[in-house]
Formats: sequence, structure tokens, C-alpha cells
Amino acid sequence: MLRSLVGSEMCIRDSINAEYGKCEPPTMSDELALLNYVQFKAWLIEQGVEKAEADACPGKVELYQCADKHGYTPDIAPGMLERLKGTFRKVDTNDSGQIDADELMEILKLFFKGAAVDMVQKQVTKLIDTYDKNANGVLEFPEFVEMVHYGDFWRRFDFQIPIALQEAVVSLAKGEPIAASAASKVAEATEVAEEAQEDADAAAVNAEQEVAEAAAATAKAEQEAQEAAEAADRAAQEEQEAAEAAAAADIERQEAEAAEEKVEEAVAELEAAQESGDAEAIAEAEAAVEQAEEVAAVEAAEADAAEEVAAVEAVEAAEAKDEALEEAAEAVVADQAAKEEVAEAAEAVAEQEAAEAVAAAAVAEKEQLEAAAAANDAADANAELEAAVEDGDEEAIAEAEAKVEVAEEIAAVEAAEADVAEEVAAEEAEEAVEAAEVAEEAAVEAAEAAEAVEAEKIEAVEAVEAAQEAQEIAAVEQAEADAAADVAVEERAEADAAEEKVEEAVAELEAAQESGDAEAIAEAEAAVEQAEEVAAVEAAEADAAEEVAAVEAVEAVEAAEVAQEAAEVAAEEVSEAAPIEQAEADAAADVAEVAEIAQEAAEEAVTTE
Repeated sequence: MLRSLVGSEMCIRDSINAEYGKCEPPTMSDELALLNYVQFKAWLIEQGVEKAEADACPGKVELYQCADKHGYTPDIAPGMLERLKGTFRKVDTNDSGQIDADELMEILKLFFKGAAVDMVQKQVTKLIDTYDKNANGVLEFPEFVEMVHYGDFWRRFDFQIPIALQEAVVSLAKGEPIAASAASKVAEATEVAEEAQEDADAAAVNAEQEVAEAAAATAKAEQEAQEAAEAADRAAQEEQEAAEAAAAADIERQEAEAAEEKVEEAVAELEAAQESGDAEAIAEAEAAVEQAEEVAAVEAAEADAAEEVAAVEAVEAAEAKDEALEEAAEAVVADQAAKEEVAEAAEAVAEQEAAEAVAAAAVAEKEQLEAAAAANDAADANAELEAAVEDGDEEAIAEAEAKVEVAEEIAAVEAAEADVAEEVAAEEAEEAVEAAEVAEEAAVEAAEAAEAVEAEKIEAVEAVEAAQEAQEIAAVEQAEADAAADVAVEERAEADAAEEKVEEAVAELEAAQESGDAEAIAEAEAAVEQAEEVAAVEAAEADAAEEVAAVEAVEAVEAAEVAQEAAEVAAEEVSEAAPIEQAEADAAADVAEVAEIAQEAAEEAVTTE
């Protein structure tokens, strides 16, 4: 299509061509740059631009802006660069590939007709000094392009193109890639912002669900805590009633025992009366015994009944205590679960805030790009106004002024929106930081709750281990006490045996003294002395062994008491930890059941589909 649209009518009809020669046949790379308004609009429509959008462009500049919006500037810029090369060749009259001061002087004379020669010469010198980057006194093509662009000579050389296309040509002349157009940047930023908003919306849905679950878990934890408190109150009440019943049973038993003592006293009086033979006294005593026995029977029955009541109250108190422990355990597990849910919800909210901050930042970037694009449009409108003023076309000036006014209003609005978007982005970023801090605190609380529950179970395990260790120590102490007692018994037996030998030796001494045998007496006295020495030693050893046995017995008793206390502590810790583990198991079972139901529902849905 392009080749059918180009022909002799596409020659560059400007002052440069008229002054320096005819146009050359265009190549494929510059065909787009040579299309007239109608042809270029047709090309844009063929590329997919809506006809109404193309028809809304009153001139070539607006068509180029439309093309830039749709990302076609990279397709147009190479042709514009070729056109500019053609212009450079026409200014370079000696075909040196460089523009010297004389050649630049000639073209500026055309631009500034009527100006003094020395003023034009000063302008030539200034331009070469400004854009001659390698300081060789002439302008190569890249330097010439910079002069055209930064010196605002585009319209002088009959290039009616917007800033975005100008900058693309400059980039190509420098051998640099064409930067994305403002419109394409806005489009890309818009897509990024939309994706970020989608992520933020998804995060918001997830956060809403997590917050709802956290609220439900918190409500459940509060309910469990209330039920635990009520159970604790019931247990305390049952314990008090059990204590009162036990106290009442003790009183009844004491009264029964007192009645039994009166029966014994009455029986003793009856026996005394029977010994005296006093019939009247016997009859009174028998009546007293009968009455005492009836009272004792009643008191015994009341004591038995009171003890039964106390036993029932004790059982109910124990059951209430177990129930309170179970409720407390469920409350602990529910509180832990609630804290975990709150932590997850806080994390979800933090992710939502972070996503919203990202979305706000993306929107702010988009708004900034739109503001920059609007500023470029305003600059293009001002350039058109300047050109219209130079041409002196009043109608064109009026149109250009109207365009400038609209473009500057749009630029102001876009700038204001960009400022607002930046403020929103800053606020969202701050909220994201705060939400992250809240999430971190919630995570710490959840971890502490989990650690507390785990510590409760660990304490139970450690208490059981301590009780077992105390029991082992008590067993060892008891064994040592038994062994010491056995030794003490053996030592006392030996001491008794030694004492018996002393008695035997004394008896022999007395017999010898009665016989008057001096030699026998001496031997008997020596035997007594020896037996007494042995008996003293044995007695001392027996005393020492008994002291050791007594000490060991005391230590065994103390170890047994420690073991008993440890066993009670272990029982208490286990009674507290066991319900927690059971509650955790029940909670896990509930979760598994819900997951199974969800899985079955999902499978059923797939099957139905």
C-alpha cells in the first residue's frame, strides 16, 4: 500500500528543495515520512487505529501524536531521519559530508532574510561553537541534528513533527535506541497499574476472608474463655460443697462415736448393777443401755448417710474439676488458634496494604507519565503557536492559541492528578509499614501463645520425669534404710550375745569365789573383764548402727515425702496438660473433617461439571 501512495507528488516542497534542487525517489525506510495527511491517516487506520480517532486529528502533527500514542513512532522515525539526511546533503553544497561556516551562512540567510550580514555571521559562529562537539570547525551530520533539535530549527527546515518524534530522530542520529514514547510508557504504566490493582483486589478479598476467620476464632476463644470461667466457678462451688459435706460427715461421725461411748458407759453401769444384784438398778441400767444403743444406731446411720453424701459431693467436685480443666484447656487452645488466626489476618492485611501501596505507586507513576505527556503536548501546541506567529496567519494563530490553552489546562490537571497520586502513594506506603508492624506484633503474640501451650505440655513431661526420679531416689533411700535397719538388728543381736557372755562369766566368777580356788577366781575375773570389754564394743557398734539406721529411716521418709509431692505435682500437671492435648487433637480432627468435606464437595463439583 505504501508504494502505491508515494510518487512524484511526495517530493519535499520546501524552501530548501526549491533552492538546492529536486527531490530524490524515496526508499522504503522514508516512505512513511513522505506520506501526506490523507495517506498517513489511511495508513494509521490500516494499522488498527479507530477511524474516528484518526478523523479527529486536524493536521499531520496531530496524526503523528496519534501514531506515537499507539507506539508507531519507531516506524516513522527512520524515514524522518532520512529526510533530515536529505536536508543535510542539500545544505552541504560541496558534498564534503560536513557543513562549514559558509554553507551554514547561506542557509541562515534564507531563514533570516533582511537581517544584517554581520548578525547572521555571529549566529553562524555561535551555532558552530555550540554544536561542533569535536571542535573541527564544521558540523557533521549528528552535530547538525543536534543543532536542528536543540536550536529549534525543525520548522525552519519544514519538519512539522511533535517533540516525541523529534527526540526519536535525535536518538537514531546518535546511534541510540529509540526510547519508548510517552504514550507507550503511559499504556505500559496503565497496564502495570491495572495488574497491581488486580493484585491489591485479590489481596483485599483474601484479607477480608482472613479477618472474618480471625473474628470468628476470636469470638470462639472468648466463648471458650467464658465457659472455662463458668466451669471454674462451678468447680469451686462443688469443691466448697464437698468440703462442707466432709465437715458435716466428720461432725456426724464424732457424734456417732460419742453415742457409742455412751453405750459402753451404759453397759459398764449395767454390769456393775448386775454384780450388785440390785434388781431396780439392773432394770434402770438395762433401759439406759437400750436407749443408748438406739441413739447410737441413729447417730451411726446419720454418720453413714453424711459420709455417703460427702463421698457423692467429692465425686461431683472431682468431676467438676476435670470439666473445668477440660474447659480451660479448650479455652487455651482456642486462644492460641485465635491468635494464630489474628496473626494470619494481620499478615493478609499487611499484604493487602503492601499491594495497595504498590498499586498506588503504579498509579502515581502512570499519572506522572500522563502529566509528562500532557506537558509535551502543551510544548507542541506552543511550538505550533510560535510557527503561526512567524507566518502571520491570524486564523492559524487563533487556532494555535486555543490549542495551547486546552493543552495547558490538560497539563495542569494532569500535574495536579500526579501530585495527588503521589500523596496517595505516600499514604499507602505509610499504611503498609504500619500494617507490617501490626502483623509482626500479632505473629509474636501467636508465637508466645504457642510457646505457652507447648511449655504447659513440657512442664507436664518434666513433672512426670521428676516424679519418676524422686520415686527412684525414694526407693534407693528406703533400700538403704532397710539395709541399715538389718545391720542395726544384727549389731544389737551381737551386743546382746556379748552381754549374755558377760553374765556367764560373772556366774563362773561367783562359783569360783564360792569354791575359794584362787586360780579359778583369777581366770574367772580375767574372763569377766574380757567379756565386758567385748560387750562394750558390741554395744557401741550396735548403738552406732541404730543411729545410722535412724538417720537412713529419716532420709527414706523425707525422700518418700518428696516423691509423694512430686507425684502430686506430676498428677496436677498431667491433669492440666492432658486436656490441652485432647483439645488440640479434637481441633485437628475438626479441621481434617472440614477439609474432607471441602474435598468431597470439590470432587462432586468436578463430577457434576
